[in-house]
Amino acid sequence: MKDVADKHKSKFKDFYQINKKHSDKLIALALKNPKANALLLFILNNMDGLNALQCSSVVLQEALGMSRTTIYRLIKYLQQNGFIAVLKSGTSNVYVVNDDLAWSSWSNNKQYCKFPATVMLSGTENSEFLQKLKVAKKTKINSLELKNK
Repeated sequence: MKDVADKHKSKFKDFYQINKKHSDKLIALALKNPKANALLLFILNNMDGLNALQCSSVVLQEALGMSRTTIYRLIKYLQQNGFIAVLKSGTSNVYVVNDDLAWSSWSNNKQYCKFPATVMLSGTENSEFLQKLKVAKKTKINSLELKNK
């Protein structure tokens, strides 16, 4: 059992691999649409071990300093050109990188797409929650007595 667990531990956990057969497409993306390239790199840098990242468009807007319409246009461009697939999860999207392009797990795990994904949240989207969390942290936690029935 330990051998199996050790087999999947890697000192390269902060790496992702790129399939060289798509280098020409990545070069073309960088030259023709640098903002889409930046978005793809953001997704690659933040995806989990199974090529997925769940976040709202606000996270992408804030992280990349782009407008909502620009983010939507870039996502559509990346989808139409086969770089990513987009799944819905409530009001958030799950961005899944084409595993023939890049992957961050063992190459024999490329065929899997398992959730939960890495979820990124924006403070501006969750300001009410953050405020409640600050209040909760300032509030003394009282111990409750358990009564025997």
